[in-house]
Amino acid sequence: RSDLAWQAAKRAYDAARLKIAVEATSAYWNWVAAGRRYEVIRSLLELAEQRDSQITQQVEAGAEASLTILENRRAILQRRVAIVRSERALQAAALSLSLYLRDSQGRPRNPSTQQLPSEIQVLPALPDLSQDDAIRRALKLRPEIEGYRAEVARAQTEVDLAKNQVAPKLDMTLAASRDLGSGSTDQQTRLNPTVLEGMVNLSMPLQLRSERGKLKSARAELESWRVQAEFFYDQIATQVRDTLSALRAAEAQVEAAVEGAEVARRVAEAERTRFQLGATSLLIVNLREQSAADAEADAIDALANLHVVHARWNAVMGSRRMDSAELPSQSAPADGP
Repeated sequence: RSDLAWQAAKRAYDAARLKIAVEATSAYWNWVAAGRRYEVIRSLLELAEQRDSQITQQVEAGAEASLTILENRRAILQRRVAIVRSERALQAAALSLSLYLRDSQGRPRNPSTQQLPSEIQVLPALPDLSQDDAIRRALKLRPEIEGYRAEVARAQTEVDLAKNQVAPKLDMTLAASRDLGSGSTDQQTRLNPTVLEGMVNLSMPLQLRSERGKLKSARAELESWRVQAEFFYDQIATQVRDTLSALRAAEAQVEAAVEGAEVARRVAEAERTRFQLGATSLLIVNLREQSAADAEADAIDALANLHVVHARWNAVMGSRRMDSAELPSQSAPADGP
């Protein structure tokens, strides 16, 4: 019974590690996404600040209306507010990640912005795998399955023990004895011969109500574990279907978001060129740049979400292998996770 309880506890430990691995991976990619969004907004602010002196010169030369200076100033202030908000989001994400990022003494360690990857890689698509094959593989590899089996076996042991305590007790004893005495040989020959004795002792437990109550309780616990195990099988099947669907959706979202960000970036660049030629207004340029930044942020979130969904998929399939490794050291170039 104790051995089965230890097996169940070991599987619960493995399941907890899977859960924590997903949480840590999610915290990491949320931090990466927050860092990348901060870089996008900072680039937006730098564009507006670089245009400030150019616009002032154009206004002084009579090529632009004085309102253009105010419009650019409005854009600068708006983007400064956005960068403060983005910096706060980055700090919050770093604090969340520090719960899983520890130093040699186990204390939380805040990651440095120097450790942010220069870009978020697009993960390769998973090989084609049918839902039925994935469910069978998950049922084979998930540690909770073995844990439930151990709990069912332990509960069955409790039932067997309770049955044994209710049943009659039968003891059989066989003994042999001979009195050898301590006198002469003649005296020993007159002693009794070897004696064989057998005994059968049958006893019934007196507290039948208590013992039968224990048996009913053990049977109820066994049935409870069996129902929980069956329900967990259904949960795993649902998790596999849901995560597989989320994975396919994340892959499609990344493809659309990355392409959309590239198109928006090219439109913004073209609009800036038109502004330099005097063919458009600064308001339109700001709108194009903001649209490009929003599209870039969407692509960043989609890529980070893809990594998180991959981590969820590995956990659902019973693997602790995550797509993000240790952070690069602060002195090393940040090539990626």
